[in-house]
Amino acid sequence: MARKALILDLDNTIYPVAPYAGEMFATFMQLVTDSGEQQDNIEGIRKDIMRRGFLIVAATYNFSKQLKQKGNDLFKELTYAGQLEPYEDFRLVRDLPHEKFLVTAGYQKFQQSKIALLKLEKYFKEIHIVDVTTTSLTKKDVFAGIIDRYRYNLSEVLVIGDDLESEISAGNDLGIDTVVYDKAGFNSGRSVSSLITDYRGLNDFL
Repeated sequence: MARKALILDLDNTIYPVAPYAGEMFATFMQLVTDSGEQQDNIEGIRKDIMRRGFLIVAATYNFSKQLKQKGNDLFKELTYAGQLEPYEDFRLVRDLPHEKFLVTAGYQKFQQSKIALLKLEKYFKEIHIVDVTTTSLTKKDVFAGIIDRYRYNLSEVLVIGDDLESEISAGNDLGIDTVVYDKAGFNSGRSVSSLITDYRGLNDFL
């Protein structure tokens, strides 16, 4: 199994969201609280925004048109400037000789601010932010573009991420091998064929 390229997600794959979520999403949660329309769902929203994009959360909780617009406007300009550290075991991936690609979905400024804080640019051949407010491309499209540009065989690429419905699904749809990195235990109890909870287990898939 000779891999040449690794495609990684960002949130909950390179760094854990939960320790920083209070500060990271403070203005958003204040917006929701002040709206007065989601009192019964505050804790659910607080939990889901750590793993799902704003538009998905807004649809899940049936945000009003006005709250959805205000949230969208907020996230378009939102950045994060607080503390941010990668998972301790990410260094094992960072130092691998494989070509590495970062593909993350979210708002451009918000994701870019986290990428900058983590100083990830030097470790990745390409970094892609899939912002649904500015592009019709999906993670699947970006993955396909990487494979096409660098003429990789599908067997030479491995997708690593935490979200079964996002990057893992996109990789599987293209016929790329995938590994679920589940340090936070988000997928416990679900049937996942290739799952690790520490990057020390990644060697089995390289």
